[in-house]
Amino acid sequence: MSLNIVGKPPGHNNCYHFHAAPKYRRAAFDGEMGQRLETLLSEKSAELGWSIHAFAVDEDHVHFVIEADAQPSKIAHRLLGYASYSLRKEFPELKDVNDEHLWGGRQCKVIANQEHYDNTISYIRRHKRV
Repeated sequence: MSLNIVGKPPGHNNCYHFHAAPKYRRAAFDGEMGQRLETLLSEKSAELGWSIHAFAVDEDHVHFVIEADAQPSKIAHRLLGYASYSLRKEFPELKDVNDEHLWGGRQCKVIANQEHYDNTISYIRRHKRV
């Protein structure tokens, strides 16, 4: 999984802002699927001892801020890989997006300081759609 990381880990309090979109940025996340995505990411992050501080899903992408004691590439692999596997199993219509992969674009920004954290949390809360 290729991940574009902006900044150098570890970030401010080990917090990272992830943005991920389905392949070809297709509008794949309707209300039910978006809620299930949030549940899957929340449950898996809790299982791993990580905390999601903010979450927003739109039809064609997801944002979340996570606090984790792992490298961003590992976070992406564990969370987005798990979500892709689970969602494609529960919602077979996602295979129409792409036979092999759910995620197209992924980006991680390291939270640099408290102001950056506050601004990112505010942005995600304003962004919440589904």
